[in-house]
Amino acid sequence: MTWSVLYMIVRGLVAGLVLLTRSDSAKEIEILVLRHEVAVLRRQITRVGYRNSISSVDLRWIGLEIS
Repeated sequence: MTWSVLYMIVRGLVAGLVLLTRSDSAKEIEILVLRHEVAVLRRQITRVGYRNSISSVDLRWIGLEIS
């Protein structure tokens, strides 16, 4: 358990350092790519009809990804 907590802390620190060193344009590109992925997933949900099998928590998560 201590190794997993230590791993999570180190991983968070490394991720934070990576975000600090990224340029603003790289961050904007990542946001655009993620929004595109969410848009594609939304189209797949409505096309295939998975809407009934997705819980309200999942829909809220998708909504947070877009905003």
